Amino acid sequence: MAFKNALAALVLALPLVNGLRTRRTTCPDGVNTAINAACCKLFPVVEDLKENLFENECGDGAHGALRLVFHDAIGISPTLGGGGADGSIATFNETELTFHANLGIDDVLDALGPLLIKHSDVVSAGDFIQLAGAVSLVQCNGAPRIPFFMGRAPPKAASPPNLVPEPFDSVQSILQRFGELGFSTEETVAVIAGSHSVAGADDVVPNMEGVPFDQTPDIFDTQIFVDVQLRGTISPGNEITQGEVETSVPGTVRLQSDHLLARDSATNCEWQSFVNNQAKMAQVFGQAVLKLSLLGQNQNELIDCSEVIPPAIPFTGGPATLPPGQTMDDIEQACATAAFPSLATQPGPPTTVPQIARLRLHTMKSAILGRFVAIALAATTAVANVIPPASPVTNTTLKTIVPSIRRATVEGVESNVNGAIAGPVDGIAGSVPSPRGLLGSDSGGLFKRLASYIPTTLISRGGNNNNEADNGYLNLALLLSQLEFAFFENGLNRFSAEDFRAAGYADWVRGRYEQIREHERAHVEFLQSAVTTSGRDRVQACDYRFEFDNVRIFVDISEAIATIATSAYVGGLHYFELREYITVLASILAVEARQAAWINGSVRKQNPWNTAFETPLTPNQVLTLLTSFFDFDSMPGQNRGLLPPGVHPYPRLSLAPRLIPGEEAEISFPYSRNDDGERLYAAFLVGFETIFAVIIERDEHAEGSGSENRRRYFVQVPRDLAARGTVFVSVVRGRDNINDVRFDDSTIVAGPAIAMFPFDAFGKPIGEW
Repeated sequence: MAFKNALAALVLALPLVNGLRTRRTTCPDGVNTAINAACCKLFPVVEDLKENLFENECGDGAHGALRLVFHDAIGISPTLGGGGADGSIATFNETELTFHANLGIDDVLDALGPLLIKHSDVVSAGDFIQLAGAVSLVQCNGAPRIPFFMGRAPPKAASPPNLVPEPFDSVQSILQRFGELGFSTEETVAVIAGSHSVAGADDVVPNMEGVPFDQTPDIFDTQIFVDVQLRGTISPGNEITQGEVETSVPGTVRLQSDHLLARDSATNCEWQSFVNNQAKMAQVFGQAVLKLSLLGQNQNELIDCSEVIPPAIPFTGGPATLPPGQTMDDIEQACATAAFPSLATQPGPPTTVPQIARLRLHTMKSAILGRFVAIALAATTAVANVIPPASPVTNTTLKTIVPSIRRATVEGVESNVNGAIAGPVDGIAGSVPSPRGLLGSDSGGLFKRLASYIPTTLISRGGNNNNEADNGYLNLALLLSQLEFAFFENGLNRFSAEDFRAAGYADWVRGRYEQIREHERAHVEFLQSAVTTSGRDRVQACDYRFEFDNVRIFVDISEAIATIATSAYVGGLHYFELREYITVLASILAVEARQAAWINGSVRKQNPWNTAFETPLTPNQVLTLLTSFFDFDSMPGQNRGLLPPGVHPYPRLSLAPRLIPGEEAEISFPYSRNDDGERLYAAFLVGFETIFAVIIERDEHAEGSGSENRRRYFVQVPRDLAARGTVFVSVVRGRDNINDVRFDDSTIVAGPAIAMFPFDAFGKPIGEW
């Protein structure tokens, strides 16, 4: 009883709170005013919901938001606990989406999730869900305007299971569930039927979505009370499913719980009392929804921001009627104390109610995306004091992380090359010999055409920084994820479990690769949604070239791709202005790093990490590496304009198939000297350390009259690269003094290529020198 009385006291306090506030404050936007200045920040959120989620109509988006209000708030019990209207269904959706009663809520979170993340620095998850629900109602003709209170704390845990009533529950069970939360029978009937008045079913009728519950799903009216009271004769699908009974109106679906509420002696007269009593329906429904929004909350600790809710749309519909071809004889009278109101029949032949159009901005269905939304939300609400906000990158902020730059001495620069190299070989160069001979010249172009560059300082990465261009960097991340997913999908389609076994790998290896493929699928779906829900276009997948003839080469390339992806996220996070993007992308970064560690450690039996710091890649570096697998000039035409401004690939650098520390190796790249005093240097980058080495140029005499000499380039690989793991190699231009060499956009000539110098568990190089 104390639980119910406390709730009643909160609701009754509403008129008093409103009555005490008279002064208004002009909001920072100069347009809106508010009684409480704290509410000003909600006006942009409301506009975003109206324009970009609900599209200013009582459609699929509004219906889903209202459903989410109920499914989140009802998760509380005087005996079992739960936080009520606290947003746990979003933050802990990995748990709550497994509840049978929440079937289909993943679609709702898909739609609301991007906006929830966008505004998570303004409102908590619980506030956002209740705000969206209140705004959704005023999109519907005849629906009441519900007060809104702000200030819900982040949820502490998921709701206990089995608290959301199911369509197949008995009337007694439903009344008991609502009753223990302080709802009367009248309020229970009103909130259930009223919600279904502007709703549709996505997961009741097999292979059908947006099936309305009554004839007027875009109008909040009493037609639901008539349509459900009619004798059921129609099944909208091929069979009746659990929680469904036959309906009376073509194109609609009837829930068993609605059917029973209209006929059970405990509720039938309450049900009937709402027929053509629009004022009562709006009043009791509004009262019940307000109670829902305050479940688990102390109203005295919340801020009344009801003024941000737009005005309700006055009811302009007519009285409830019987469908064409039906009469009062089709009504199944249930209330024993009053006759069912007399109704007119709609003229004309019977018609089918059309399905509710799906929300145009959010067509993707993915429970995985919803989980990403929850991860971002939990991080930004529960640990906001731990993660510092994003700030523009400046030279001042980077003074503490200036990388080490060393200049390598050149030993024996005039020595001859041991053995002829038949020409530049594109690929990843490895310390030799490597396990299974995977990195030798017999690899068939192993890691073919991987090239990019990495600057020597984090400061140089500020050149492309544009904090207003989050979508450009999201599209670059999407371009990377599209390639990753395509690679793993292609490889798994090409190589069977038997192929993996024949290559010497256990069955669990292919199983893990299947999991990695699904990781990348989820990354693609999240990034696509993040871009499109902001109203921007997204990049399209390219025509990829994946050159692997056997499972072993597939495994090796997979390690390079996972390593590149890890470094791409390490170097790219600081470009984002919206900190919620940083949180989610950091989550992706962690997954990419785990993948790279597993592939190189467990599968390739080499080092699972490199040095104490991962090498960061800039957008230019990332794009250069990605174009190793597709033609930049031939990618879908719109892609180039959707990437960050100024981002472009660099000329390709090819390494000899073997790089041995302390020995000379040939490299090749396109180059035309414009200045006789210009010298070329190789830059070896690992973590935050850069080692420069002089490039030796030699002219090779070409046989035959009129033939021009061919210039070849060599570099002595620094000895201390042994056992350093992944190293990126670039070519830069400078002058005679190696100490004056800079590494920035103006000095880049080509690269990098990616080289690997593996080491064992004791830090010793793998291979012989």
